[in-house]
Amino acid sequence: MHTEDDLTLVRLAQGGDRRALDALLRRHHDTLYALCRRMTRNDADAQDATQDAMIAIVRGLDRFDGRAAFTTWAYRITANACIDELRRRRRRPDPGLPEHEVEPRGAAPGIDETVADRHDLDAALAGVPEDFRAALVLRDVLG
Repeated sequence: MHTEDDLTLVRLAQGGDRRALDALLRRHHDTLYALCRRMTRNDADAQDATQDAMIAIVRGLDRFDGRAAFTTWAYRITANACIDELRRRRRRPDPGLPEHEVEPRGAAPGIDETVADRHDLDAALAGVPEDFRAALVLRDVLG
């Protein structure tokens, strides 16, 4: 992917280059948000978790040593931020649908079979404990 470029940007950002840090975060924002969206199954929680992950990445960047790819390191931080967000959500009252009901996706009649499969997958993931869900989603994202 962007491994070599990422390492260069990380080193520059570790040296105080704000443009390099901005470029690094912008490059990976959408992928990290997609991971959060998959894990939290909710836009608002995904946005919160993504923001928390970005903050944690910035704060921990000095500890990144390059032994793993930046994306691996960032995905782990992001998965942890999602797990934290899911734990916070459990402590909040949820006026939504009962747990056994799955929110409709608003799909139009005649929708592609792939979308239906994705809905079934999201529903199945909803029943998996969040620590295991993180592993499954990361496996799906990272291959």
